[in-house]
Amino acid sequence: MKTALITGTSSGIGLELIKKFDKEGIRTISLSRSNIVSDHEFSSTLTHINFDITIEEDIKKIVQTSHDMGIQTSCDLLIDLPHQTFDEILHDILGLYSPKIPKTAGVG
Repeated sequence: MKTALITGTSSGIGLELIKKFDKEGIRTISLSRSNIVSDHEFSSTLTHINFDITIEEDIKKIVQTSHDMGIQTSCDLLIDLPHQTFDEILHDILGLYSPKIPKTAGVG
């Protein structure tokens, strides 16, 4: 099963991404400082963690949750919304569906 880890998921693009991935059956770890408020009924493929990178206990929660999910070394997709350009996010998402997309394909 493919796994995505996405930050900034309490609203906006992050929230829409986790809804889409949920519908697609992609196992997703959702990270945000706030709870998710949505009328979308999420399946068991979504794990949400209230997360603040400045709090050591929150970082430990991510490590433990990843371990509990069987993700010891990597995930298929990491989207760090506050720190990635739209082109980088689009490339990463397309790569999740088709891993043969080269990094230079329209990303800049």
